[in-house]
Amino acid sequence: MAESDWILRAKKGDEEAFAFLVNKYNYLIKSTIAFYMNKRMVEDVSQEIWVQIYKKLWQLEDPQKFVPWVRKLTYYHCVNIRKKTNTINKFELTLSAESWVHLSESLSGENFTVHDWMIKKEAKREFKRLLTTLPGNYEMMIRLRYLHELSYGEIHELTNLPLSTIKWRIFQGKKLLKAVLLKSLKRKGVY
Repeated sequence: MAESDWILRAKKGDEEAFAFLVNKYNYLIKSTIAFYMNKRMVEDVSQEIWVQIYKKLWQLEDPQKFVPWVRKLTYYHCVNIRKKTNTINKFELTLSAESWVHLSESLSGENFTVHDWMIKKEAKREFKRLLTTLPGNYEMMIRLRYLHELSYGEIHELTNLPLSTIKWRIFQGKKLLKAVLLKSLKRKGVY
């Protein structure tokens, strides 16, 4: 049976066909979620997305566009979760004293870049944790650009956002991230 036939059967409420889709595309959804969310949230979010797919499958007009439709649904679901949790998640930095000094020296220079800071393994781990404190989609854009090393074009393909919006959010996200880092350093008495 062709894949489009499975999708059409699932649209009509066939549970066996929907189970086939879950088995075939669950990895795709989980890997897409992992781009946007913490790994500990992947399982729960994937279940929520499958529920959404089940409820909204009737909206899919062309079965050939199932994969892009699922990716877009996954992206927007992750965005909504990030919006809900951004105000709740506040993490305290726990870098060693040496790392704080190194980070402070890096930030005090005029040529500070996020990439320079991410090179150190411990700093990279803290970078990931700090990202969750950024408002809106800034965290997602920086995660895609710097942690997953996607080009602006690849981010555009995943999110369907204009390139200018993507570049602006990454630029603003880096500024916000730097401000959060400096504030934390000052609070720790390192900077």
